[in-house]
Amino acid sequence: MAWKDNLQDGSYRNVALEIISCEETGGHDVAKHSYPYRPGIETEDLGLKERTFHLTCAFWGDDYETPLMDLTQALSMEGIGELKHPVWGSIWAQPTDWSPTFQAEDPDYVAIKITFLEASTPTALFIRQSSTLIAEAALLSDEPVLAAATDALAAEVEGISLSGVLERIQSARTLMTDTLSGVQSMVAGAIRSVTDVIDMPRAFASDLIDGLSGVLNTGNRFNPKNLFGSWKGLLDNAKRMGRMPGNLFKNWQREKSGTAPQARDVRSVERFQRTVGAAILGSSAGQIMVDEVRRGAAIRAKPVAPINRPTVPSGNANANSANASTATSIERELAPILTPKQVEQLVADVRTEINAAIALLRPQPDEISEPDFDAAKQLITYRPVIEALKSQALALQEAGLAVIAIRPPLIERTVPFAGNWHLLAHEWYGDYTRASELARLNPQVTLPNNLQRGDVVNAYAR
Repeated sequence: MAWKDNLQDGSYRNVALEIISCEETGGHDVAKHSYPYRPGIETEDLGLKERTFHLTCAFWGDDYETPLMDLTQALSMEGIGELKHPVWGSIWAQPTDWSPTFQAEDPDYVAIKITFLEASTPTALFIRQSSTLIAEAALLSDEPVLAAATDALAAEVEGISLSGVLERIQSARTLMTDTLSGVQSMVAGAIRSVTDVIDMPRAFASDLIDGLSGVLNTGNRFNPKNLFGSWKGLLDNAKRMGRMPGNLFKNWQREKSGTAPQARDVRSVERFQRTVGAAILGSSAGQIMVDEVRRGAAIRAKPVAPINRPTVPSGNANANSANASTATSIERELAPILTPKQVEQLVADVRTEINAAIALLRPQPDEISEPDFDAAKQLITYRPVIEALKSQALALQEAGLAVIAIRPPLIERTVPFAGNWHLLAHEWYGDYTRASELARLNPQVTLPNNLQRGDVVNAYAR
């Protein structure tokens, strides 16, 4: 069967090509070994060379400029792209040269010659993912956890409903309703969409997630001046939210009012709430690290240096004050907030909560002793939740590394003379505005204006 019977539509990066001719070259890389007084040579085959494709494409018509511009833009993009060769099909290729030819005799026609080199797909080892994307992955890592936790809770509530024991169903309904009320009472303007938590477990899960998000997802409302202190408060709230179902159960046991829910039903709600709390806490940490990465990237792209303020006549004091205020706000906005140790602590706090949630999702000793306990069913129900939590923990760890790696290495420097942070910043970096950075990296220094020669302090290498 001739090649003309199997021609494919040509394209590059999904831009259609009207190909009128194709040329191709290939060969072997060969090492030649020759020896004195010996005729001929020995050859060593080093493998195939890359194939080179020479394509001639044509565009015509009154509006041929539009597809030509699309192709030029695709060819100008960095890196390799997918070339749909009319004969060989899909090939990863790197464009090296292209030359359109415009003829006066053909005002509505242009031919363009393009040279491609065949390339292999990049090895994952050498692909460098941007720090921003890594941090954003941590920000969005709670979504699979929340979806899996909702499925697990729906399965547990379905088991309660199918049990047919009215007292158990009613007590579980009361527990879930009181838990939702307790969470929503801490959120202004919370709206409840669920009418019966037993009949609508997914609606209950959605309302509870929204409530916990209102309590815990405060990454955008942190005070930059006391970000780590605000984080500690958020961590305490997450732990308190996770203990709420258990505390309700203890109150029932102490007051003996009504029918107390069964311990396994309390644990089902507690597992969901603890898992959701850990997931949202991880997302809040991801938001903090996204902001930190952006600050670090801004510093790398444009280092914070003394700002050349425009000269203003001395009589215009308001203008001078406005310029100084603007410069100070820019410097403050670009300055990173967390130290590397605080980033490590941030990740460790979330991973500790995730580990606690995973431990609670596994079968507990008192459950195993129950006669009707089905260990296999529980493992199947909560396995997706555990795997999603593990993935979130890994995403947060990688985000923390990205935050630390985007900055220069943190080292210990010896103070060369008596002075203060501004003098040291000018001495080490040629930029006195980085004094606040040195103060942030050295919270242990109580007298920053009385630094002595020989003191050892933390500082960035560059």
